Amino acid sequence: MRFIIKEQPYEKPLMAGMWRYEQNGRSTGAVEHWRLSSAPDGYRFLRVDLDARAAESGHTYLYHALLDQNGRIERLKYRFWGRDLRISGDIIFESDSLTESREVNGIPESRNLALPAKYGVWFPSAEGLGLAAYLPGITITAVTLDNNINGPSPLAAQVVEFTHYMIITDYMEEDVAGEMVLVSPRRLMWNGHTRMVYLRAEDGRPVKMVRDDGLTAVLVRYIQYK
Repeated sequence: MRFIIKEQPYEKPLMAGMWRYEQNGRSTGAVEHWRLSSAPDGYRFLRVDLDARAAESGHTYLYHALLDQNGRIERLKYRFWGRDLRISGDIIFESDSLTESREVNGIPESRNLALPAKYGVWFPSAEGLGLAAYLPGITITAVTLDNNINGPSPLAAQVVEFTHYMIITDYMEEDVAGEMVLVSPRRLMWNGHTRMVYLRAEDGRPVKMVRDDGLTAVLVRYIQYK
């Protein structure tokens, strides 16, 4: 697994895992590794390496998220590598605003955005969407990264109207890393996009993601450290 910032001596590993991306039941070549660690004062770090170098896109995404005591992203660093595109970014989230600094192919950009109170935050990856499944309310204002890599502002912070709800009030069984577990499916929607995220009943961890075009991410490895 690759990192923006490696784990520091003051951190304690909590969990780690790997997602595999599939289309029609066949591997696309993309995998996503993640690690969650604790830090002083109740903070946690979530590191994600979404590696699609062996997939058709050839893209790489790295994320380094600082989570506060409530599990909300307080700061997000990210890196992206494509065939002709390099992006690095750093976003600091305040109670009613964000500050974004980034470079796109070496050209610096920065801006401040005012936001409503109690906005949500997540980032585009299977593990990042797991954070979105727990945002409060049914429809809220949220911030994510613009994942239209070929668009005018790739991976820039964007404000969206975000809706999510439970599909069923009971649990269903799902095969997770070779084990049948109970899960709760959630539908997430924003800007014309739809995702299904399945949360494990035991601990609320995301274990499966289905995109509206059928691309599926499944959790194939999970480690909980003692």
